[in-house]
Amino acid sequence: MNLVKPSPILNESGTLTLGSLDVPYQIKRSAKRRRTMGMRIHNQTILLLAPLKTPTKTLLEFAQSRQQWIIKQLDRQESTSALFNHFHDGQVIYVLGDAKRLFIDDSETHPPGCEVNETRLHVFIIPTLDADERHYRIWKEITTWFRHQAHDILKQRLDHWSKIMNVKYSSFQLSSAKSYWGLCTRHNQIKLNWKLVMTPLPVMDYVIIHELAHISQKNHSPRFWAIVARYVPDYKAKRKDLRDGPYTRGIKVM
Repeated sequence: MNLVKPSPILNESGTLTLGSLDVPYQIKRSAKRRRTMGMRIHNQTILLLAPLKTPTKTLLEFAQSRQQWIIKQLDRQESTSALFNHFHDGQVIYVLGDAKRLFIDDSETHPPGCEVNETRLHVFIIPTLDADERHYRIWKEITTWFRHQAHDILKQRLDHWSKIMNVKYSSFQLSSAKSYWGLCTRHNQIKLNWKLVMTPLPVMDYVIIHELAHISQKNHSPRFWAIVARYVPDYKAKRKDLRDGPYTRGIKVM
């Protein structure tokens, strides 16, 4: 009896877990590619290019070995593809979950920067006649202020929860990513999106606890979620608030 060999699967897709980040991947096999495997990042997706008979396991192990490179490429694509917003007077911007009205002041006497009170985020910029330059200066002052706030607040909350959870992270870094709020790498480096400072403190804490839980569980298994639930019993509600809340809606800045 002649056994018919199954045809090789040319294209596959799925999700690959890198640290705490789930990244979609696509595998494309070709008879024209005889020896080497290749990889590139396109539209926040890992594209794996391979010879016809390359096993899926081999390709995914190859991607795992390039984890740091993949994360850098994802961040680079997000930051270079995002243009600054045209912020305007009266726009609502959130600070720690509280709505603030944006007030832009073209001032020749007040130094550039931001000041916040109970109801308003006051942005001072140097006057200019060029509209594009003005938009850039507004964007620069707002994002610089938020990043400074985020670094101090997120670092303090990270240290606070790492002591409570009795875990140690290797380093902390701000992220500008659009595809994730937080990330724990295989070396336990914690990356947190600076836009978290726009969300309420309990939501921010959920993301931090989520990433710290990945120090012991590099997956999203039931054991991982049990750790998260120990510190955030209503974590599902926090996830929903993070996804559906108004805090960063329309904010796509670098």
